[in-house]
Amino acid sequence: MKTRAFVKIGFVLLGAIVLLPGCRQKSAGGRMNVLVITIDTMRADHVGFYGDAKAQTPVLDKLARNGMAFRNCYTSVPLTLPSHCSIFTGRLPIAHGVRNNGFYRLGDDELTLARLLKKNGYHTAAMVASFVLMGKFGISNGFDVYDDSLRSDEMASDFKSEITADRVYKKFGKFLAGGPSTPFFLWVHLYDPHKPYTPPVEYAKRFPKDFYRGEIAFTDTVIGQMLRDLQDKGLAEDTLLVIAGDHGEAFGEHKEYGHGIFCYEEDMKVPLIFSNPKLFKRPRALSQRVRLVDIMPTVLDLLGLPLPAQIQGRTLAPLLNGRKENAERDVYIETMYGKEENNWAPLTGMISGPYKYISLPKAELYDLTRDPQERENLFLKKNMTARKMDSQLAEFVSKNSQKRDANRLQLSGDEKKQLQALGYISSFSAAGNRSLDPKDGILLSNRLEDLGRKIAQEKMTDQVQRELEEIIKDPQVQLPTVYHMLTTIYRKKRDLRGMQTLLHRALLVFKDTLMVNPFRLRLARLYMETNRLDQARPMADLVYKDDPSNVMTLVLLGEIAEKDKDTEGALRSYLLAEKQEPNNYALKKKMAELYLKNRQIAEALAVYRRMLASTGVQRDPELLFNIAALAAQTGALAEAESLLREAIGKKGDGRYLYHLALILAKKGDAEAALSTLEEAVARYAKDLNPEQLQTARKLLAQN
Repeated sequence: MKTRAFVKIGFVLLGAIVLLPGCRQKSAGGRMNVLVITIDTMRADHVGFYGDAKAQTPVLDKLARNGMAFRNCYTSVPLTLPSHCSIFTGRLPIAHGVRNNGFYRLGDDELTLARLLKKNGYHTAAMVASFVLMGKFGISNGFDVYDDSLRSDEMASDFKSEITADRVYKKFGKFLAGGPSTPFFLWVHLYDPHKPYTPPVEYAKRFPKDFYRGEIAFTDTVIGQMLRDLQDKGLAEDTLLVIAGDHGEAFGEHKEYGHGIFCYEEDMKVPLIFSNPKLFKRPRALSQRVRLVDIMPTVLDLLGLPLPAQIQGRTLAPLLNGRKENAERDVYIETMYGKEENNWAPLTGMISGPYKYISLPKAELYDLTRDPQERENLFLKKNMTARKMDSQLAEFVSKNSQKRDANRLQLSGDEKKQLQALGYISSFSAAGNRSLDPKDGILLSNRLEDLGRKIAQEKMTDQVQRELEEIIKDPQVQLPTVYHMLTTIYRKKRDLRGMQTLLHRALLVFKDTLMVNPFRLRLARLYMETNRLDQARPMADLVYKDDPSNVMTLVLLGEIAEKDKDTEGALRSYLLAEKQEPNNYALKKKMAELYLKNRQIAEALAVYRRMLASTGVQRDPELLFNIAALAAQTGALAEAESLLREAIGKKGDGRYLYHLALILAKKGDAEAALSTLEEAVARYAKDLNPEQLQTARKLLAQN
């Protein structure tokens, strides 16, 4: 009788389960697996094996000694997204069309390594650590699982969004623990050596004056953990391992600090290591010049798979097998960063034989054999060589650019314009001398970076403001960075009128460039914050019209709608944003809360279910508890029970046990319900509110 009474009360109490206000979510067929690890911003000469006596890279050094290490590998572009697009398509930026971070998307029609391996029966997965490699930029093409979840507290990711190597390692561990289907292709991206350099304390102490090397040492340790796990799972011998940097980093060798602006050796030379005890029985270092664009055809070749005709890289398999090549491979190099960010001249170039030629208004020619540090520009001394390489570069761009006929070498006037649009402008032409050479702009760029650090540290803000305002008076120097920095200062000072005036000016200055939309977004947010919704919405709509995939715009439109009490409109915008960033935890949480506020329980539960299905989501116990409460309300008792048991397994909590007891009572398992309730009262009474505690004790007394 008493047990039946408990069950009856359980039925009644179940209806009261709600999401409490204020609750916070804290190898088949013998084929070889493939693991590609890319290390962001990793210059070759900062690895011990590659000659750095200061480096602490024992894992990479051992891999290089026991595998096939290329000492002379080049990227084609010193930018993360374009470089990775080249790695995984075997094609150059002029062919796959991705020329910079953030403003480009790899086409869906590109044949990526993941796409080809998936077609051949591989399970394909990736985990990336930086915003610039999020799936929405097309690099996820061909992956069954693409984990681009970064910081869970961010509503909309931006260029500062990243995660550290230890967090990527946790994802790697989950992948292996899940017993991955074989054969698998896994790409792991590690971002740590990228600015700002903030190694863990232990590594900062090892390199107190060189945090870049500290981050490399930390990354090396994490790679070692991954390889041990691979060994422990018995997968190491059946996995082809490829480790590569995506581009280098400059430390003032040519007045640049960082990367993206120039294509000197410090920016372009990266480590490249192939490792597998079955494939490479005679480990050695290889000195031939190779390219990152050669990785894809090499992997396909080693796996015995055909190479698509459009691949521009060449397999390294013959070199790996001990054969020699008659001639060094030419390397095409470029960066559009200065052109697109600062309206400077585009940089293109070619490495051929011993020479590197850089096409700029002030062109450069270096003999890399005699002058590997590129200190002596031979452009005037060897002008005929420079002219020959300029023609070679023009011909190469013509033959290899996207959607061009490779056999048409004679260029019409229209075709020359197309080449200029692609970034190639001959150093010898009049057109090549019109834009500012990055070498002339780099000092101002460095000064702005220094001012930016002062703003971030809130040092000498008035002085910084005066200097920036002086810079924008010069009509020849209109840089988006200056306007963004001034906008930040005005916001810090709460000078909203000055901020609005500056943003209106920026809209005029950059109206015909890609740079206009960030200023539109800032102005739209300012309008929203000052309750001028009738101005905020059309301004944000302009950005949406230009770029419907911009998550920051969609989130802002949702927030404007929320402020205007338009819940349906807000949810429409958030749903569109979710399609662009399906692993965005903070966005899903916001949507679920909005559904709950609107009493749409089933819809909120659906969002939470998608959240749990997202890669990289932290299944913290409070989140599981809240979702269980919603599931119980909708009658999904089995799901609610499963989630509560998972939450209890992570953390003992009286509330979790209390609600599990109610679920068990509802299901008719009175004995288990009483036992669970007894544990809640005996061990975790402090977690129960007075009403729950009184009800629990009453039921236990009756039974």
